[in-house]
Amino acid sequence: MLTGIGFWGLAGFIPPPDPSAGAVEIFDRFRENATGIRVGMAICIFAAAFLLPWGAAISAQIHRLEGRDPLLLWAFVAATGCIVLEFAFPSAFWVAAAYRLDVPQTVRALNDLAWLPWMIVCTGMFQMLILAAVTLADERADPVYPRWFGYYNLWSAFGVAPAGLLYVFQTGPFAWNGIFGFYVPAVTAFSWIVLSGVMTARAVRRQPGQPGQPEHPDDRIEERLRALERRADSGARGDQGDRAEMVPVAVEDAVERG
Repeated sequence: MLTGIGFWGLAGFIPPPDPSAGAVEIFDRFRENATGIRVGMAICIFAAAFLLPWGAAISAQIHRLEGRDPLLLWAFVAATGCIVLEFAFPSAFWVAAAYRLDVPQTVRALNDLAWLPWMIVCTGMFQMLILAAVTLADERADPVYPRWFGYYNLWSAFGVAPAGLLYVFQTGPFAWNGIFGFYVPAVTAFSWIVLSGVMTARAVRRQPGQPGQPEHPDDRIEERLRALERRADSGARGDQGDRAEMVPVAVEDAVERG
């Protein structure tokens, strides 16, 4: 919601400016709404930080799904950090463009430098595919995420993919102001962020150990296995210590007998 207020309501970046527009046209658009762009992008930078707890909550559920070998978990965590930067830095470039309105060519260059990375979709696609993989691989009778959510993530990855073509086109449906270059990927991405948050909140409320939720048998087995591993490790360290203490005693006995 904060991003929508800043990006659309204050900065007025919907509809997006024409990528093929001249420097003077872009300069005039920024000059007419300089304050709105500065304030709006400041809100967007602030809002980007909220993706961190969103990603952390989803990561906790991925950890439940992957168990003791959380390879996809760490990939999702790293991708969350990248997405925060992909939202924050373009917003900072738009602030810079509106901050010092003196050279039209500089303003247009900063505007290009903001729009192109703002529509990076590969990191989000990777997260969608991770969620799809762990969701569809969950064979529990009471899964963390419903199976349809895995297919929804696959569809979302397909929906944002056309934005990757905006680096090639300056006009038409695949440009950053086109239906496939901006509108379809943007609606898909923000819908995915919202729905993923809702489904994760639901998974947390239903998580075993939460008030009113019984302990899940799979989670109980995993906890017992971890306890057995800790006990085995401590036992091995204890045996090594006992053997180390027995060596000097054996040496003393041998000396006395000799």
